[in-house]
Amino acid sequence: QTVSDGRPSQTERWAQFARIGEAFIARLPVERHCVLLTLVPSVDTRRAEAQSIAAALGAELVAPQIDGLRTFDGSHLDPASAERWSAAFFDAAGPRIRECLAR
Repeated sequence: QTVSDGRPSQTERWAQFARIGEAFIARLPVERHCVLLTLVPSVDTRRAEAQSIAAALGAELVAPQIDGLRTFDGSHLDPASAERWSAAFFDAAGPRIRECLAR
């Protein structure tokens, strides 16, 4: 099945999810600058929700959008798509990851 973005749903719960995320991040033993959020695409990816939560947290969402990705079960990327998406993720997130690991 082809990866796609889903329609926003349960928008009334997004603020609650952001509060839970804030509590989680506050307990992490890392600088906030080093917290990256992501989501791996699937059929009906909840991208709008992830973007909203990331914005509420003041965190970067690293979720490359790549045409032609496919899943083998509607949820998990097939091997070729997983390789393409992972490469794009590390291209985007790599500089921040290296910077934070060097500290």
